[in-house]
Amino acid sequence: MKANDSINDFKTLQKLRDFKFEEDKTIIVEDISSSFSYKKTSSFKRLFKKIIDDFYPPRCYMCGKTKVNFDESFVCDNCIEIYKQYKVNKSFYDEVTKKEIGKSVYRYDGVVRYLVQKLKFNKDKKIAIALSELACDDLKEFLSHHHVNFMIPMPIHKDRLKERGFNQSDLIAKRFYEKTGLPYMTDVIGRTRYTAPQSQLANKDRAKNIAGSFEILKEDELFGMDVLIIDDVYTTGATINECKKALSETKVRNIYFFTIGVSSDQLKNEKNNLNDKND
Repeated sequence: MKANDSINDFKTLQKLRDFKFEEDKTIIVEDISSSFSYKKTSSFKRLFKKIIDDFYPPRCYMCGKTKVNFDESFVCDNCIEIYKQYKVNKSFYDEVTKKEIGKSVYRYDGVVRYLVQKLKFNKDKKIAIALSELACDDLKEFLSHHHVNFMIPMPIHKDRLKERGFNQSDLIAKRFYEKTGLPYMTDVIGRTRYTAPQSQLANKDRAKNIAGSFEILKEDELFGMDVLIIDDVYTTGATINECKKALSETKVRNIYFFTIGVSSDQLKNEKNNLNDKND
């Protein structure tokens, strides 16, 4: 990373830490009777929401300061501008077919890294919604080139779910659904065992840690389907590859993946490979 980039990251991070996250006063009603999740609103609920918004104007999910119109976006224009400096839109390709199979939108560094960690460890769910929104246009662009029947949020073990209180990939997929209409399923694949957090392990140990930890729960739902795995960050690819391995043992047709962030190491490897080819 260049020195100027480091300075910009630091200044932006300091600015973000000064932001005050305020409690959201909007009310969202969910129908959880199906594995497909979605938001349900009635004319009465919309009227009630408007009354609430008049007294408590909705504010940006990132900075908590700027007023926004939640019918259009949960993130203000100022925060969108901050994140543009981290945008990389890295594509991943199948080694055999050379076709694009995945995409990551933002460099996992600076405020991006800070917010993902705040989401996971400080349990600030609003960050998942905001991050999803910042990547939604990129998802739409990806979907314009690839047919997908439904999204599959990266599952976590039930004990991890109890600890954290939510699965951040579920929250991300939910917002993607609300913005694109692409449904998602949360119960076709699960975790067989509780593993050490990948973030606490060296890169060389991550594949071994996650090996054999996924199981297919509803194989019939996957038959002939084109699916898209949703996760927060692509670091070494160990978790996504293991999830893809389990899905590939079914009659699923195509498996894609999409993440909000991608590690700097992955971007360095891409640059090194490009330099090797040019030498």
